[in-house]
Order: sequence, then structure tokens, then C-alpha cells
Amino acid sequence: MNRLLKELEQWGADPSTAISRMSGDEALYLELFRKTMKSGDFLSLEEAMDREDYPAAFRVVHKMKGASGMLYLEPLSRILSLLTEYLRPYYEEQNGSGNPGGRPEAGTDTGKLKEAMEELRELCARLQGMAARDSRAAEGGG
Repeated sequence: MNRLLKELEQWGADPSTAISRMSGDEALYLELFRKTMKSGDFLSLEEAMDREDYPAAFRVVHKMKGASGMLYLEPLSRILSLLTEYLRPYYEEQNGSGNPGGRPEAGTDTGKLKEAMEELRELCARLQGMAARDSRAAEGGG
């Protein structure tokens, strides 16, 4: 098994299941993982959060959640699911289906949102580090 796949499993992901759902194509999984880590989505999310553009943040988080689910990156999927629910009221308000004022439902405060973002920041840094080490190894540099 590839070193990156072992590291992902130790981290709590399930790349074996993802690969089996991709007709056993390990190379495809690794390519999708690397592309996901290089996509710039996390930077887009941070920029939206800095602008307090929570509907835009929701859209990015939702996209990231889909990619992490497809790759069976459970720890990442868990925090992205939480962020999706924290941000959903803002998105729904913008689209006319949520609560008035565009503020979160009762019980969802910006403190929880910031805590979840910090956890996501740490997870993404770890995953991006794994992807970078794997890319260097694949290129013969480590």
C-alpha cells in the first residue's frame, strides 16, 4: 500500500473503501486527493469568512464536503458537515428560504463557527502536508 494511503488510514480516513468505489483505481484516488488538496477551496473559504460572506462560505464548504466524502476523509468530512450546518441559515436567508436577518438559528453562534474553522484549518494543514510529502516522494525527492 502507498505510504500516503497508510498515513491517511492512520489519520482516520478510509481510502480503501474509496478506492474500491473507484473500481480499485488507486492511482485515480491519489490523483483526486492531490488535486483536492491543491484546489484552493480552503483559501476561498478563509477569504469568504474574513469578509463575513457566509453564504459564499457555505457554498465552498458544501463543495469541500462533497470532495472529502468521495475520498472518505472522515475527520475532514465531520468538521465540514458541522460547518455546513452552522453556515446553512446564512445561505438560506440569502436565497429566501431561511430565517429573517440572515443570522444563524438559535444555538449557532459565531464562536462555534470560529472554533470549527480553527479545527478545519488544522486538518487542512495536516492533509496538505501529507499531499506535499507524497508529491515530493512521487517526483523522487523524498
